[in-house]
Amino acid sequence: MNIPKNYFHDRTILGLLTLNTGMLLVGVLSVILRIDPAEGETFTVQYRASLGNLAFKSGPLSEIQLFVPFFILVVVASTLLSMRLYGHRRAVATVLLGMVPFLILLGIVVSNLLMVHS
Repeated sequence: MNIPKNYFHDRTILGLLTLNTGMLLVGVLSVILRIDPAEGETFTVQYRASLGNLAFKSGPLSEIQLFVPFFILVVVASTLLSMRLYGHRRAVATVLLGMVPFLILLGIVVSNLLMVHS
């Protein structure tokens, strides 16, 4: 893949990449450190408001751990797409990188809420 010459020299892009990497670390650590093996192997993995009293569905620990690859995939995919778009549309590449912290923050909130209801 051909990376544009100015990509890593752009302060906005470099700041967003740093922010995305920091949010990635926070997201991964929040999932890994909140897992307590003493609580058991089943966790709440779904919430369906339309089911009433049966709204919480439990599942194995591996389903909660899938948040980690999700965080990594979001950051890597957005960075690669941003590199490809930068040469054509700098603004689109910047907006793409700017949306990632909100997506990771949403993933952190959802994973924490699911782990609280275990």
